[in-house]
Amino acid sequence: KAVAAFLECGIFEFGFAQVHCKECGYSLFVPFSCKGRCFCPSCQAKRAVFWAEWLCEEVLAPVDHRQFVFTIPKILRGYFLRNRSLLGDLARCAWQALKEYFETMYPELDGPVVPGAVFCIQSFGNLLSWNSHLHAIVTNGCFAGDTFYPLPETFLTEGLDTLTQIFRARVIAMLRAQKLLSEDLARNILHWQHHSGFSVHSETVIAKGDKIALENLAQYITRNPVSQERIIMGKDGTVTYHAK
Repeated sequence: KAVAAFLECGIFEFGFAQVHCKECGYSLFVPFSCKGRCFCPSCQAKRAVFWAEWLCEEVLAPVDHRQFVFTIPKILRGYFLRNRSLLGDLARCAWQALKEYFETMYPELDGPVVPGAVFCIQSFGNLLSWNSHLHAIVTNGCFAGDTFYPLPETFLTEGLDTLTQIFRARVIAMLRAQKLLSEDLARNILHWQHHSGFSVHSETVIAKGDKIALENLAQYITRNPVSQERIIMGKDGTVTYHAK
């Protein structure tokens, strides 16, 4: 249904409206759009622009932010393909892991230690294959009351491995609670030391006040799976989708 609507999006023969200015008399014909979500490159791009602007103006705190990417191994991705509601649970696992990690980073603070975070679920890879993972915009530090405490500079060298291990434990526990993993398989995955398939990347930091960079990041993490620039129509009618 989404594909069929996309094929008619922006084409005059499928309907249009006339926009008329009463003051200057200028008229403009505008073809109807499909208003689709997460398939039509044009409609999703417009949605992403509005969402990013709202996020930066109404939601995100005026502090430094950091991009996080949470990935899971291929052996587990099929569970999220067959049951899409688990994607919400995956985001909650990442949030719980972040909060737990930040709490261990600031043991001297009294009261709750809370980072700010916005998660976007992405289910596609570079060639549109199924790849359930998470992108997040996270405060580059945490709040304790009204005070913001930035992350130490050693985070990238010392903290990501710990955060990845917490995330892995949370995801395995969630799948065990859903009775999707046997005890033996869960134990086996938890003992993988190298190339476990679980990872947390976080190298991009956006400084406080850099609204353009923050809006660009917000648009990126909610981008459309299909890029119209990568769709090439051959002379023989063959459609090719190019990777990066």
